[in-house]
Amino acid sequence: IATDESRQVIPYVRVKDRLGAVREYFAEGVTEDQLQKGERRRMDCIDCHNRPTHRFAATPGRAVDDAIGRGELSRTLPFMRREAVAALTPAYPDRAAGQREIATHLMNFYRSQQTGGAARVAPGDVERAIQATQRIYARNVFPKMNVTWGTYPDNIGHTDAPGCFRCHDDQHKTRDGLVIKQDCEQCHDGP
Repeated sequence: IATDESRQVIPYVRVKDRLGAVREYFAEGVTEDQLQKGERRRMDCIDCHNRPTHRFAATPGRAVDDAIGRGELSRTLPFMRREAVAALTPAYPDRAAGQREIATHLMNFYRSQQTGGAARVAPGDVERAIQATQRIYARNVFPKMNVTWGTYPDNIGHTDAPGCFRCHDDQHKTRDGLVIKQDCEQCHDGP
């Protein structure tokens, strides 16, 4: 049973094994009234694997960090991370405005660095940074669909949304004290 529209709060889990034995797990402090008002449904693949064909970044910072890690964004341009995040953070009314404002933000910042006596920045580096930041925006933000950073939680894992810990939190217990374990090895089975 989920008690919120995005199915991030799951105070009740019912498990029926192949022999027909049933166990019911209740989150600490959940009331019968909350359970009655919640959505009861059979868990399916989408409850955890709720992303479309590619993963979205939950925040501009995470998207920029990933792009830097892939070599898509320069590690040598001064303040590249800070300025790319600043350019990606505002809500733009449409895709074209987002692309335009990202370019304006980065161009203006690096132009100001040139006049302040700072180290020279090659124009090609700035243009590549603009294009990479615009690609990050295009992969993660869809203004026409009202989809932006963190609009939909990613339940594969537990980094930016509760994900696995919605149920695997050591807080869901049966009436006789069995718990849904928070056992990292269930997914992170190391060598």
